Amino acid sequence: MLPRYRAMVITQAGLGLRIGELLALRQSDVDFLRRTVRVEHQIDKRTRQQVASKTARSRRTLPLPDVVSVALAEHVRQFPQAPDGLLLHTADGLPYWHEYYTQKVFKPAVRKSKLPAGTTSHDLRHHFASVLIPPGSPSWP
Repeated sequence: MLPRYRAMVITQAGLGLRIGELLALRQSDVDFLRRTVRVEHQIDKRTRQQVASKTARSRRTLPLPDVVSVALAEHVRQFPQAPDGLLLHTADGLPYWHEYYTQKVFKPAVRKSKLPAGTTSHDLRHHFASVLIPPGSPSWP
C-alpha cells in the first residue's frame, strides 16, 4: 500500500469508523496525549463537504490504540495536515471521495493482502465491533 494511504486503512480498522467519518478526521479530533479520537463529522459522499454526524449516537469519543496513534503520527510527519486541519487528504488538501477510497485504496489492499474477495471497508467496522465483545459474553460466538 502506498504510504499516503496506509494510515487510512489502519485508522479505519483500529477505530471502527465509517468511511465518511474516517475521511473527515481533523488534527483537532485526535488527542495524542489523552489517547482519544473524537468523531463528530463525516464527509458527504456526494459533495465531499464536511457535515455533522447523522445521529447523536454517531458522535463519540474513542480510545486511540497504539497502532493507530503510530500510523497517524507517521502520516502527519510525511503528509502534513491540510489548511483546515484535515488529516487524510489529497495532494491538493481536499477530502477524498468515498468511491476513491473504496476503489483505489481499499480494494487493492484487499487483493494484495489476499483477504477474501468481496471484503469491504465496512467489514473493518464489524471486525472492530467483534473485538470489543468480551469472551464468554452472550454475544460471543
